[in-house]
Amino acid sequence: MMDDFLSILIKHGGRSNPLGKYIDFQMEGIIYESSSLYSGLISANTSQLKIDININDVEIKYIVVIDVHLIL
Repeated sequence: MMDDFLSILIKHGGRSNPLGKYIDFQMEGIIYESSSLYSGLISANTSQLKIDININDVEIKYIVVIDVHLIL
């Protein structure tokens, strides 16, 4: 079922402006199985962005947005 998956948009390669807003970024998306562990989320992100976790540290910052138009 698609209800068991989350769509995640990844903003990367940008910078913060003087007001703290993230700008000049690229955006990619992944579909993530909601029952997966956190390590699975790290793996999905690093795979999508082609990041070698053996030589790079990964930090995930997130904001949850609920689209009220999709709620029945």
